Amino acid sequence: PKSERATFQTASEKHDQAMPVATEPSFLIRTKLKRPLVPGDLLPRPRLCARLDDDLDRPLTFVSAPAGFGKTTLLVEWLKGVARPSAWLSLDERDSDLAGFLNYFVAAIRTIFPHAGANTLALIQAPQLPSVQDIIACLLSDLDDLNEHPDLPAGQRFILILDDLHLVREPTVYELLDGLLTNAPDCLHLVLSTRPESAMLITLEASGENGRVPAEALRFTSQEMATFMRQAVTIPLDRETLDGIERRTEGWAAGLRLTAVSINATGSVAPRASELPLADQFAIDFLMHEVLDHIPPPTVEFLVRTSILDRLTGELCAAVIGDGAATADAGETLQWLAATNLFTESLDSDAPWFRYHHLFQQLLRQQLNRQYSTQEITQFHARASRWFTRHGFADEAVAHAIESGDHDLAAQTIEAFRHSAMNQERWAQLEAWLRHLPREIVAQRPGLMTLHCWLLHLRFQLSELSQSLDALQAMIDQTPLPQPTGQHLQSEIDTLRSRVCFWQADAQSTLTFAQRGLATAPLTYAFVRANAWSQYAAALHMQGDSDGADQAVQQGLREAKRYSNSFKTLLLLTLCYVHWCDADLEKLVLTSQRAIELGGEERLTGTLARAHHYLGCAYYQRNQLQDAAGEFGHVLKHPHGVHALVIAQSGFGLVATHQAAGADVRAGALVMLGKAHALRLNNPVMLALDDAFNAQLALRQGRRAEATLWAASADRSGRQTSMPTFFVPDLALAEVLVNEATPASLAEASELLARLHTSVTTTHNRRFLIDVLALQALVCDTRGDQEAALATLERAVSLAQPGGVLRVFTDLGPAMGNLLARLSRQTANPGFIARILQTFPSQPADLVAVAKPPGAARLTSNDLLTKREMEVLELLAEWLRSKEIGELLGISDRTVKRHIANIYHKLDVNNGRQAVATAIDLGLLPSETA
Repeated sequence: PKSERATFQTASEKHDQAMPVATEPSFLIRTKLKRPLVPGDLLPRPRLCARLDDDLDRPLTFVSAPAGFGKTTLLVEWLKGVARPSAWLSLDERDSDLAGFLNYFVAAIRTIFPHAGANTLALIQAPQLPSVQDIIACLLSDLDDLNEHPDLPAGQRFILILDDLHLVREPTVYELLDGLLTNAPDCLHLVLSTRPESAMLITLEASGENGRVPAEALRFTSQEMATFMRQAVTIPLDRETLDGIERRTEGWAAGLRLTAVSINATGSVAPRASELPLADQFAIDFLMHEVLDHIPPPTVEFLVRTSILDRLTGELCAAVIGDGAATADAGETLQWLAATNLFTESLDSDAPWFRYHHLFQQLLRQQLNRQYSTQEITQFHARASRWFTRHGFADEAVAHAIESGDHDLAAQTIEAFRHSAMNQERWAQLEAWLRHLPREIVAQRPGLMTLHCWLLHLRFQLSELSQSLDALQAMIDQTPLPQPTGQHLQSEIDTLRSRVCFWQADAQSTLTFAQRGLATAPLTYAFVRANAWSQYAAALHMQGDSDGADQAVQQGLREAKRYSNSFKTLLLLTLCYVHWCDADLEKLVLTSQRAIELGGEERLTGTLARAHHYLGCAYYQRNQLQDAAGEFGHVLKHPHGVHALVIAQSGFGLVATHQAAGADVRAGALVMLGKAHALRLNNPVMLALDDAFNAQLALRQGRRAEATLWAASADRSGRQTSMPTFFVPDLALAEVLVNEATPASLAEASELLARLHTSVTTTHNRRFLIDVLALQALVCDTRGDQEAALATLERAVSLAQPGGVLRVFTDLGPAMGNLLARLSRQTANPGFIARILQTFPSQPADLVAVAKPPGAARLTSNDLLTKREMEVLELLAEWLRSKEIGELLGISDRTVKRHIANIYHKLDVNNGRQAVATAIDLGLLPSETA
């Protein structure tokens, strides 16, 4: 294997390719968070600003009115006079995606608090979004962290405005907002600018604590209307004319502006217009024509064609219009439209970005659909998509490609940006992109099929992954792709193959595929290369080349300097795997802690979880049960965006930790929660894994019949697999068979352990070789062959001693304790055996008593509930009301109710009585509470 080591960086640079890189922050994030510049003819409206001021200490204010009532203009004016921290988010139709909405929502908050919402952002990068209730709980927790932020004065709320919320059509967004406001955080004043016809807001409006500025309040008074018109038009207006305008507009801001633009364009008040009420669509159309008829035709064409854009700049508009349109001319047109207040608003005083008023844009789009064919409109969207692609704006490029209806263009655009998104682990967005395309399109395009394979890999759907890789390989073999595209795609297939081979414990194939992936993957494929380096190092270790594995990781870490993502942390996790297999717990602790530190800096939930899992494994085997519970519990408290296997194995670790402390009741209750999680995943592999662990737990709790029943139908296929995890099903089967202690069960156990011995020896997995030897010693002892039992056990102990592995022996129960005691009397070095024997409880003990010296603090519920939730639970057990709990803890009644809702959700109960009973069963509350 050492001769097969290679340096892949030069080869990679040779094949490096230029590909679009998504600009961060994206164009939309940058412009959607900008407050629009108010029109030059703005009329101050102090009466409405005072009304908004009065609601500042409420959780929510609705500014609800039909189009054109000046909602946005009022809020911009109001914020100028408010001293509190404030943020702005302009919404549009493309925000009807929960993950995308949350991305912008948190980005808006980060304009005030730069590091806010880290857990929420990590959560929405998962390949599959969690439930809305879980997202609400996470977001509320992130917002609670802002209560003591130094930039937020004590007792004050910061302001977040969601403008044009009615354009969002996704029900889950409203479900999220409803949950957020039902348990409104003390630090947030949310302002929703929307139209009243949005039926989805009914539940939000039902709250009695909300402020409201309705359409009637937004209507211009007679005096405001007269003042506005005299400022906005270029000719004198008499009282009769003003009265007529007031009758027609009824104080509608957009009607006043339309009328003013019409008067300025024609030099007079059109007689017909003065007779039509502006509530009539015909009147609006008439005034639009009045306005557009006095604008040069090229400008009208400009307006209509560019109405497909939610944000505009000169170069973008020129690209959409086509026909050789000049960027300078398009930029001047936008400047003129904004200067003449023609429903065009500048988004930034120091950057050339604009937007059309939504009503104006809506009317322009009606003209677009009348004047242009579907094919022509498709072409406009396609041009916009290509412009955004050239400038690295992934979200906008994909959105316009999808809106064009051109599936080939959409597929090409997704393929262009997928690696940029993969490098940032934006899996939720990638999956959302794929959902917009028909399955047959995905199945026909190798790049999209490869993306689908990566998503299968992250869900641990190995069988489906292997089948999809076979289909993908057959596709490109049959129709070779041009180079270097084909070569780069093959690098991904090879890297994914290496992952599959790793789980099959096929070291040589893992190494071969990883080498091939590294040799051809361009340096822009950071996520692919990180996985290839990881598999390359793991394969060398499986072949017994520990030095080579370490050198591979170090070489990969040198390459990691190029990236600011999970690359470096993933390689550190590879070292964690190496140290775990070597049973070197000291190095495992140090490397896991470093990975946690680095992963925390990069805010990488998925990689952080793996590091916490490995640290929990190390602490458990060193019998540091309190610390192990904390690490496993950390994974389970932040499960979203985490590999399914890591969640399951951390659950096993937490249950085993409580079982090791003699807390059978708590362990059993956690098993039930774990089973529910496995059922929700609906993954047969995970369900089988859960069944195997539950059988082992049943055996260790004395429920031997239950364990035997499982063993009778357990998988005996004998498939070899790698063992980088806390729990291995085959070892559980061997343990059950040994404990049955019949000639047949011992024979089967002996055969199974011999096969496992070969597997762990050939893959150089010392950690699980210790387990195998310990179980083989028990087989020999049960058969009466004491000499072989002690010799085998002594070898296991000698392998465990350097790394301080203890719990392998303790978990096998009294029979192993007796055998160790016999061994200690005849060995030359009984010290380590004495340490192991100290971990055997003479009677069931509390977790802390085992893990720490007398007097240590009692274990709290950190593995399930937060500290604050535990405080609320303890007071809830005293049957106090939420208001009383809030007074005792110094928090609001609303915050208490939110914590209670979180407790109910985590314990899977519906009321306080059930919560207390379940908490007692879990050991979170003492039994005397009842």
